[in-house]
Amino acid sequence: MHEIKVSIIIPVYNTERYLTKCINSALNQSLHDVEVIAIDDGSTDTSLGILKSYNNPGLKIIRQENQGLSGARNTGIESACGEFLIFLDSDDYIHKDMAREMYTKAISEQSDIVICRYKQVCEKGSVYHASGIKKGLSKGEIFKRVLAGKMSTMACDKMYRRKLFIDHTIKYPLDLFHEDVPITYKLIYYAKKISIIEEALYFWLRRNGSISKSISEKHVTDIFSSLEMTKSFLEKKGEYEKYEKEFIRRVYHFAMGLIDRIFLSDDVAFDRTKLIKTIIKRLEENNYCTPDSLQKLQAYDNSLYTKVNLILASKKIRIDVTNKELIEELEACKKKLMLCELELSAYKKTQKFYKMIGFVLPADSRRRKWARFMVNSLTKKQNNEYKAPIKEKLTETNKLSTEKNDKTIPMLDVAMPISKEECNLLSALKNKFKGQRCFIIGNGPSLNKCDLSLLQNEYTFGVNGIFYKTYEMGFKPTFYMVEDGHVVDDNLERINDYDCKYKFFPSLYKSKIQNTDNTFFFAADLGFYRGDHPSFCKPRFSKNCSNVIYAGQSVTYMNMQLAYYLGFTEVYLIGMDFSYKIRESDETRGATLISNEDDVNHFHPDYFGKGKKWHDPKVERVGLNYEFAKKVYEENGRKIYNATIGGKLEIFERVSFNDLLVKQPGNFPDRQIFE
Repeated sequence: MHEIKVSIIIPVYNTERYLTKCINSALNQSLHDVEVIAIDDGSTDTSLGILKSYNNPGLKIIRQENQGLSGARNTGIESACGEFLIFLDSDDYIHKDMAREMYTKAISEQSDIVICRYKQVCEKGSVYHASGIKKGLSKGEIFKRVLAGKMSTMACDKMYRRKLFIDHTIKYPLDLFHEDVPITYKLIYYAKKISIIEEALYFWLRRNGSISKSISEKHVTDIFSSLEMTKSFLEKKGEYEKYEKEFIRRVYHFAMGLIDRIFLSDDVAFDRTKLIKTIIKRLEENNYCTPDSLQKLQAYDNSLYTKVNLILASKKIRIDVTNKELIEELEACKKKLMLCELELSAYKKTQKFYKMIGFVLPADSRRRKWARFMVNSLTKKQNNEYKAPIKEKLTETNKLSTEKNDKTIPMLDVAMPISKEECNLLSALKNKFKGQRCFIIGNGPSLNKCDLSLLQNEYTFGVNGIFYKTYEMGFKPTFYMVEDGHVVDDNLERINDYDCKYKFFPSLYKSKIQNTDNTFFFAADLGFYRGDHPSFCKPRFSKNCSNVIYAGQSVTYMNMQLAYYLGFTEVYLIGMDFSYKIRESDETRGATLISNEDDVNHFHPDYFGKGKKWHDPKVERVGLNYEFAKKVYEENGRKIYNATIGGKLEIFERVSFNDLLVKQPGNFPDRQIFE
């Protein structure tokens, strides 16, 4: 008999609707010598019958009286024969290569724990959220991040060496919601080596009625019990002072998470106000609200501190909407302005207010609920302070939208509409370059290997910091586009001063970008980035850029749509290295990264150099969009080629940059590339 390498432990309780997909994903693993242990924890539906219907020697079925998720996992650990353990919830499923990828990683790197990425998926299969993970972290840094709640504390995106549980007598606590919280950091603490896999191998189903979406007073009590367990563990190990700032961040991360869930819940059977007051009371009783604690939180995570401070500063917490006038104005702003954080830059108080309450993405129902709650928690004086700039902005927008002969184009609520005049300007460009070829320029390090003077007579698309090449050698693209708000904020003066034949920007930057004769604003649909949008992480391709251009994780994807709209039939990519490094020195603030060193991911060290903000490029998401663009182009008799020198982009057919330009020089006398 072969030695079992991996045991997949599946607690089962009344999940008949999802169980077959879950069990099949575990039994069909590409790694041999895997056992699947299904613990039926007293199910009252047909779950046990479904398990018994399998005639598979690799499936071990255990029946026990109901002990909860923790009790079922503990039974699985005791019964497992595998060297490593994977936990799988019975309404979720896993990639067919999860066990193989994780086991291979653990053996090759002699690791006790392997962590992968996960995706939260809706019942219809669309991705609701995809977790991020930072490669190259040390075991110590992983422990800090998990302890602080900055990295996943869930059990199911990890594979554990079984000896960690046995040698340190670790069991999941019974009758406790969020049983992962007081356990995961312990396992990481005791692990000698931890490895990371960047692929998403675990699929977490987001369904109605799941434990992770419900909220009750017991959830509050259990979270604070888990926090006390954590503190006790650190003190017993003599590590509390060393990790105090991470622990304080952990406290507020989970406390604010509870408050988030209060507003996510549609359950009307509980008292929201009472629960929030209970959370604040528990924070105060445990001395987490002291000036010293809050000061440490602010130094460690200012964004979370801002949210916490607003909650604690609210003199009167009430959930009912009493200030109807202000709420109506907020809703009107949402509908007519399609508000986003960048559009509010000229209204500092309003911007600060919206940043604090999270009301920056109007398509996000959770943030709208946050907005309603916090607006009603403000004092009358605060209401008046924030109300004026909102009203001013609304008046300005109403005036704009009611001007004669200037009807706005209706768009999705994640896009900022453009006027009829702006639409007409874009319409005039349709197929203007029909049948021609063009070059879309990426900004990877490989761009320094390209002789850009060969592009003098070609149509070219440049993005973001391409102006560094202009300063360096005089190269200037035909078309220039910026999508990223961080690039706009950090380089606004340069962007406004940059002179090329055509400049394109999402309409949400109209308050910042100078509207010159060669500037074109378009409606950028940002649904790809929005977790609650139907098209979150789903590629879409626009053939009518006068109506909309779809975001797709990279500004180059927008340029692919624009190039199609302009009529180009051959598109050549250069400088697309398709590879990024996130260093330990890069500071993480939510979804934003801040560089503390020279940029190594782009052709110029100052591109995202010291002090500049940028986002994790998430190349796997970029790849999804590139695949889609390739399909659209080829279905319509057009082609995208990769002329990058080196790099890791293999989606498009490769051609030689030098041979392409030397053998087939362009001949477009109306180009004005160099000054």
